[in-house]
Amino acid sequence: MSESDAKKRDQIPVPRAGALAAAALLSAALLVPPVAAHAQTDPTVVDGDTLLSNHSFEEDLAGWSVSDGNGGVAGEECADALAVTTDWSTDGDQALGIDASGACEQAGALAEAVPVETGVRYTAWADTTGEGQAWLSLHWVDGDGDVLETDRGPVHPQRIRVDADAPEGAAGVQVEVGATGAVDVDNVLISAEYTSLAAQINERPQFFSSEAGGRG
Repeated sequence: MSESDAKKRDQIPVPRAGALAAAALLSAALLVPPVAAHAQTDPTVVDGDTLLSNHSFEEDLAGWSVSDGNGGVAGEECADALAVTTDWSTDGDQALGIDASGACEQAGALAEAVPVETGVRYTAWADTTGEGQAWLSLHWVDGDGDVLETDRGPVHPQRIRVDADAPEGAAGVQVEVGATGAVDVDNVLISAEYTSLAAQINERPQFFSSEAGGRG
């Protein structure tokens, strides 16, 4: 090796320990997989979400019926507990108002059934506001519209949510918003994880009876 070659070799910069460590961390970061979308705290509407018929109440109360908040028939004192409001909404121009006050201490809005797959985990959620308290329930029904099981989520004043697995024998589910006091509700959705559902369900399945979910 000539003297000039030796000098060139000595002039080549040698990475310091700190630089090597930084490079190693960068390489490791590039190998970390991205966080899955379903890990988000607040779910958002994406392809695969099932939108309930009239989920944002733009068609007034079509597809919804008044209930006692527990999947049963509402009493006479709660017959007028449901109404459409334009004072507040999160999707579209209208929302559902539930007035469970006075003689009507508790009421609910029961949606028409949508089809489900047995063993699949479903999540329902809705936006709410008001002085009262609200919750979501999933009423699993068989092909005849008879209720098999019910799963109820926690009470919350703003965003309500419930997660549950479709039980054996379930052909559909009815989503119910229950409330005490005055509550406005909008954008009621239900989604299945790890499945490919139609973007929207607009028509009621024919195999459910007109009395689906009713419990006197």
